[in-house]
Amino acid sequence: MCPGAKHFPLAEWIAEASRNDHPENVERPCVAAQEKAASGRVRSHSKFAGEVLAFTVPHPHLGERVAYVPSYCPTAGRSMRLAVFASGEGTNFQAILDAVGGDRLPAEVACCISNTKDAGVLKRADQHDVPTEVIPPASFESPEAFGHALLDGLAAHDVTFVALAGYMQKIPPNVVDAYRGSMTNIHPALLPAFGGQGMYGMHVHRAVIDYGVHWTGATVHLVDEEYDHGPIVLQEPVPVYADDTPEALADRVREVEHRLYPEALRLFAAGRVHQDDRCIRIDAPDHPRRSPTDSE
Repeated sequence: MCPGAKHFPLAEWIAEASRNDHPENVERPCVAAQEKAASGRVRSHSKFAGEVLAFTVPHPHLGERVAYVPSYCPTAGRSMRLAVFASGEGTNFQAILDAVGGDRLPAEVACCISNTKDAGVLKRADQHDVPTEVIPPASFESPEAFGHALLDGLAAHDVTFVALAGYMQKIPPNVVDAYRGSMTNIHPALLPAFGGQGMYGMHVHRAVIDYGVHWTGATVHLVDEEYDHGPIVLQEPVPVYADDTPEALADRVREVEHRLYPEALRLFAAGRVHQDDRCIRIDAPDHPRRSPTDSE
């Protein structure tokens, strides 16, 4: 149990967690754990990942429902525990693993989640002893139910940040809400160009060549309720050559993705990314300052 945690009726809990005089307790959203409650009151919690508690509360018409609210706990804040969502071979997942293993990304890859059991990324995860979850949306009657399943999977691994890396499924609104500001995606073009529903993989590169643009690239952005729409964190351009094929262009863009995504995650892990509506500000790294008494 989190030391110093307080138990409130649900409305009071949310109000208390949102108080301006407790900014240290209201961090970027993440899911911590699923806990039991009765009569809308939080009675106990045994797991805590620092920022959002998940627990069941009774609903007068729908029975028990999982609720996710900001936690009020003096010990909030931990190092990045990362979940990677992927549907394909997982080359960006591999790039993230390599960055973690090479001490270029101060994070722990807590789990890999896919919407299909045949995804190659699951083999990569198994080879690196990363826990996996397969959660197919077709198994659920609604996006909300699918979202609850994803949140439960994230809670089980104490995930604090989500990285979408070729995940071919729209994220349900309840998951976006729980991880708002702590969920990123990488897109193989310079958004807002060549983004939106249906724009993924080779579809993007063919569209880039067909349109005749001279530059494309890769974009890391925060995730919101729309496809490829959230605030842009990092971008890097890639030239488009006159004789390019979609395959050749994809290879060059992919090289940039594998460098750009771990760098973006490193900035989040260091607490250097700040959001103001659609604008992202990235703090400069700290530099040692010379004392006025230092000799020249």
